[in-house]
Amino acid sequence: MISGVVLHKLEALEQVLAELKSLGLVSVAQLEGEWRTRRAIERNLQVLVEIVIDVCQRLISLDGRTPATTERKAVSICVQMGVLSNDEPYGKMVQFRNFIVHRYERVDIDILVNMVNRRMPDFEQFRNKVLAYVRDIGRSMTRIGTLLKQRFPLSPPLLPRGYLVRHRMGLFAQHLI
Repeated sequence: MISGVVLHKLEALEQVLAELKSLGLVSVAQLEGEWRTRRAIERNLQVLVEIVIDVCQRLISLDGRTPATTERKAVSICVQMGVLSNDEPYGKMVQFRNFIVHRYERVDIDILVNMVNRRMPDFEQFRNKVLAYVRDIGRSMTRIGTLLKQRFPLSPPLLPRGYLVRHRMGLFAQHLI
């Protein structure tokens, strides 16, 4: 069962990725001459990384863990949880986001060009890994519900309708008895 918040964030990620892809390949010369495009790219890249961080924090919360104290730690915890397989590209995303947020007066155009032309697949990979993780948890929750129904087929429900059952991974799903 996918969290509505996570789904909403992933839909926003799709929209921003589509906006950036609509630019095609960008060049340093283009961004030096088109300040509006440069600023739009900066903002969209910041939004993408914020989505990555928000989704990581949400998954950590749904797992019943204490929220991460830093954005980089949120990514590392998601690697530990099995959501992501490697934190290197996402750690670099967080570094980039921090640079944009705290050194916003001048972002290196070469970095922007590299991000738009070469790093968009990292965001798509993030989306795919989160969706796979959430689908796995959903299947596990379905199996738990089936086992409970098999174990207590004729007895009155032990849990009230709509009770939240905690999964071994800590995610919650509604159990319908």
